[in-house]
Amino acid sequence: MRRLLNKYKLGFAALLVLGMGAGLFYFVANLNRAESEQEPESSIPTAIVYDTTLEDNLGLYKEEDQFKVYEVYLTVYTGLDSKSGESFDLTRLNQIEGTTFDPELKVNVFVTDPDTGEVVAGEEGESLNATIELRGQSARNFDQKSYKINLSKQTRLFQGQQKLNLNKHISDDTRVTQKFAFDAMIGLSHFTSVRTNFMHVQIKDGTDPTAAYVDYGLFTHVENVDDEYLKVRSLNENATFLKPVDFAFTVAESEQVHSNVDAELILRDINQPGDDKLLEMITAINEPGTAFDDIFDYYFDRENYLTWIALNILLNNYDTMSRNFLLYSPSNVDKWYFLPWDYDVSMISPSEWETSEYAKWFGLQRYWGVSLHRKFFQTPENVVALSEKIDSLYQAMMQDGIEEKAQNYREIYEKYVVASQADRTYLEEAKGEEPSDILERISQMPATLSYNYATYYERLEAPMPFYLDTISEQADGIAMNWEDAVDLQNDVLSYEVSIFTNPDDPAASSIWSQTTTSNQVLAENVGLADGIYYWQAVAVDNNGNRQFSFDRCKLEPGYRRPVRFGMKKFSVQNGVIKEADDSETPLP
Repeated sequence: MRRLLNKYKLGFAALLVLGMGAGLFYFVANLNRAESEQEPESSIPTAIVYDTTLEDNLGLYKEEDQFKVYEVYLTVYTGLDSKSGESFDLTRLNQIEGTTFDPELKVNVFVTDPDTGEVVAGEEGESLNATIELRGQSARNFDQKSYKINLSKQTRLFQGQQKLNLNKHISDDTRVTQKFAFDAMIGLSHFTSVRTNFMHVQIKDGTDPTAAYVDYGLFTHVENVDDEYLKVRSLNENATFLKPVDFAFTVAESEQVHSNVDAELILRDINQPGDDKLLEMITAINEPGTAFDDIFDYYFDRENYLTWIALNILLNNYDTMSRNFLLYSPSNVDKWYFLPWDYDVSMISPSEWETSEYAKWFGLQRYWGVSLHRKFFQTPENVVALSEKIDSLYQAMMQDGIEEKAQNYREIYEKYVVASQADRTYLEEAKGEEPSDILERISQMPATLSYNYATYYERLEAPMPFYLDTISEQADGIAMNWEDAVDLQNDVLSYEVSIFTNPDDPAASSIWSQTTTSNQVLAENVGLADGIYYWQAVAVDNNGNRQFSFDRCKLEPGYRRPVRFGMKKFSVQNGVIKEADDSETPLP
């Protein structure tokens, strides 16, 4: 951030503090270009446009539930796996790994309010009033499981919710970022949040008459997102409601969904599928030669979209390029809205983030590989609007007592995680984590948010990511080519191209390198012995800001980290270059 402020001197620094600096720069830098370009004619559909604003039901959220930890008691009996017919008890349920088995066991459950001791869901006793099953796909492979409780309609529901999703959030050692993120969304205009609750869970084996409740530690209940989610918010119950699995807004993906060919690998239907509606929108936004901003405003709500992007950047919820969000489109309109989902890998500490492969891209760079986002932010005014939205959300979060929240999270963590034998043993032995380090990470949440905010502005200065194309042997050398990188400031770009043998240290193991202003190069007089090699092209602007490509490759056995980003792998066999046929998707 210091380099950014020095570059534009005090006037720009003052504007940045007010949340306008970056926006003014991009507007001025591109003003002449924008005025001189002739916009193509719009091809907006002629259907009636309804003016709708997405609104949440704020009455669903209880202020006292931010830091309240409900006590949950489960007595688990037996149940059957619907696929195999095998009988399972609590012990076997907790031993499941993978998706081969998916049994549903009978339970008695009751939930108490820690302040009053009152039973607020279920009923105490031995009556069967719910079922329990494992939840999540990757979560099943860990020793600590996450559970889904389906309450009987005849018993007391939890705040009107029939399903309790008890999550361990194994990828989040702080166990609090999901709660922090969804609480921060409450009350945002053109957006909805998801109800969350901390829950301390104790489980008893109902098949053993002598068994006592065992402390399973801290969980986070996350509201089930389904048709009931829409109903209690007075949203359209006949809406198309989708959860992307791996969806980059391409026509090919939408056609695959429309034809129902392995559609579940791309999108999962939560409510109504709306395949025709989806295909129409995707076809329109990918149509070349159209006025994209007009098309965007017809099919999307600008404020909703900017809020979703800005939240992801501020919280560094980096895995949202093609998944971990929801798409909602009411039945009576053509608009689509982005809704939040899954923030358990957000708010990563700066020290941990900077050692991650994903740190090569931050902010807008994360979204540049998806045509929808790339087209939208190629308009300078849209980058201005995003910066203003990020400024506004950052200031609101910092003024909303984030230091006090971090302290409350620390106290919850000490009482329900550090003091829990199950949680503490898992963190220390399975994860190799010291509770004191995690407590410090929670304390540093305000600093982490500020780091994310500053890094967004710093990385706007760098070129956007691109894709490497092919490497091949020609008569006069080795030919490499790649996409042109885009620089939002229209800086002059060059590319540092190299062939190397060690993906952990490209510079030290370089066999050939060259700097060029072209997006293709010919490496002459390079003799490569049979073996494994890597190549990359790094975009560099005239201020020294660097950017890696979006490519990634699998490494040979023996490397600590099996995947590397920003490079491609190839081999030489009997003197012939062969590009690696990795199964990794090109999207990071």
